[in-house]
Amino acid sequence: AAVAEAGAAGTVAASWAAPPRTSATPTADGWRVTGEKIFVLDGAHADLLLVSARTADGTAVLLVEGGAVGLVRSPATSLDLTRPQARVTLADCPATLVVAPGAGAEAVRRTRDRGWAFLAAEQGAVVRRLLDDTVAYLGTREQFGRPLAGFQALRHRCADVLVAAEAALSLGREALAVPPEERPLAAATAAAHATTLPAAAWDCLHLHGGIGFTWEHDTHLRVRRAQASVVQFGELAEPWDAVAALTHGEPR
Repeated sequence: AAVAEAGAAGTVAASWAAPPRTSATPTADGWRVTGEKIFVLDGAHADLLLVSARTADGTAVLLVEGGAVGLVRSPATSLDLTRPQARVTLADCPATLVVAPGAGAEAVRRTRDRGWAFLAAEQGAVVRRLLDDTVAYLGTREQFGRPLAGFQALRHRCADVLVAAEAALSLGREALAVPPEERPLAAATAAAHATTLPAAAWDCLHLHGGIGFTWEHDTHLRVRRAQASVVQFGELAEPWDAVAALTHGEPR
């Protein structure tokens, strides 16, 4: 709501799996936040940052303005060149409490679940577009006197990519459509499947042959996006661990 009212661009700087190392303390004139967040999406230029932080009473979420005293933001180099990220350092930054201590961990989990769902759907769309480009290329590139699209082995690989992409799209959409109480498992399932999408993206790159490896061709941009997205909201194993915990009660 604060982002919408301000008409500003905001981002989330949260610790997705473990309690945040960033800490927050109340003072006479408001809250203060100290710590560091890495790989924050659009963190270098967002007007507002929602920061998860540890307090004496549990995890809280606080709003830090982009121009706050003590806030240092450094652009970070990442695999996906089209999705800028940053390292955010907070040194006794003034902040506004958004989610009360003790309730922040659940708020962060809900945010992560929605992020997993959106990213799974995006992964499917990215790989599907990559497949469309690949099929078009195979229809024009000739080898042994006929288009590559005529070779059954290459068709089989394209069919496997299509199945993987459509499954990611469907699982992501389903995770966003289910009731809130069903979203944790649906989102984790979608994210777990999405971890297989980089392999499908690499298949498309290989099917492009030599041109797929060139800097000038768009293929590498989509492969980078597919590869980087699987760890955008946590480590690679986290969605799989979440599925195991939610279905078999194993510790997350």
